[in-house]
Amino acid sequence: MAESEAIKPVDIDDNGTFKYILIRVTGGASTFFVVRGFGWVNPIPSSSAPSSRQLVDLKPQASQIDQPVRQQAEYHDDIYQEVSARIEAQGLETECVGGGRIQRVAATKSLKVYGYSQAFGRADHQKSVDLLQKDFPDYEITWSNDGY
Repeated sequence: MAESEAIKPVDIDDNGTFKYILIRVTGGASTFFVVRGFGWVNPIPSSSAPSSRQLVDLKPQASQIDQPVRQQAEYHDDIYQEVSARIEAQGLETECVGGGRIQRVAATKSLKVYGYSQAFGRADHQKSVDLLQKDFPDYEITWSNDGY
């Protein structure tokens, strides 16, 4: 299996506005890009999401024990550190080539890519959108260099 087939090109939160990064992955003669975007890196599965009045138990459930302990993705680098460790464990090299924000509205099937990362600079939003369109062919996807 080629490296690009073993790693999902896109992994983003189900809904909301969150930070995202564009990562260049290199292995041998192969180079490809992946998009990763998270607000909370340890999301609650939608089937067990609490109502707005319930408290969230931050202790890991039995099914989460072998998953890495995650924190809020306060910075773009929080996402990069976790994602790059997993990819590099497969013998590949990574480089974060930029970041920004994604606004995903699942109800209207829309994605907006915009802004930049203070640590990594502005991602090539068009390249990010090209990857997103493959995973979300029924979504309306727009991008802008405006905003933070």
